[in-house]
Amino acid sequence: MSSYPIGDLISGIKNGYKAGLSTVVMPYSSFKNSVAGLLREEGFLEAVKTENREGKKNLILTLKYEDRQPKITDIKLISKPGLRRYVRAKDLKKILGGLGIQIISTPQGVLSNKTAKKKGVGGEVICEVW
Repeated sequence: MSSYPIGDLISGIKNGYKAGLSTVVMPYSSFKNSVAGLLREEGFLEAVKTENREGKKNLILTLKYEDRQPKITDIKLISKPGLRRYVRAKDLKKILGGLGIQIISTPQGVLSNKTAKKKGVGGEVICEVW
């Protein structure tokens, strides 16, 4: 595991899909939970649950497939610990003509680029998903 929790979340999801897994389990953090919850709301994950095992809180992600194909074609980390990427609301763009989303960490919480643009808030671009 890296020292960057959101990087762990993204690589866990990618690796889970590559391996054809139905669920991925990782250590819990409220930020990872917010990002995973947004992915579920946008239809990229089937379910997101938390569970206590041996005194440690875990995040359990149920991956979503359609006709045995992963719902997520790719998920790409944009902001990294060494290079943070910020964007203003007016500079938010569509991903793959609106088929994908950007996940933005804003003062109003973790939002998709569509929601952030509607609310007129910018923030740190965490990742792109399509």
